[in-house]
Amino acid sequence: MAPSTSARGAGPGRRTTAPFDDRDSDFEAVYGDLIAFGRPAEEQGTYILTEAGEAGRSRAAERTPAPAADRFPARPALPRGRQNPGGSV
Repeated sequence: MAPSTSARGAGPGRRTTAPFDDRDSDFEAVYGDLIAFGRPAEEQGTYILTEAGEAGRSRAAERTPAPAADRFPARPALPRGRQNPGGSV
């Protein structure tokens, strides 16, 4: 399993390796493409969002559904020994 680069792991403007990427992604190429498209810019070794990058982030946030915990109420557990009449869960 190859380590990946995770922008979320180190906080804003920082990257850190995360040991859970098994896709062998070339993150330097990904960041290079994003910079070429004018989304982030690199200033003094820190990535910042450009105006175009912030607009793209806002569009993505609008299209991304809320986490399941925010959309569905928790279902009560069935008492021990009772079967779910609607089928298996």
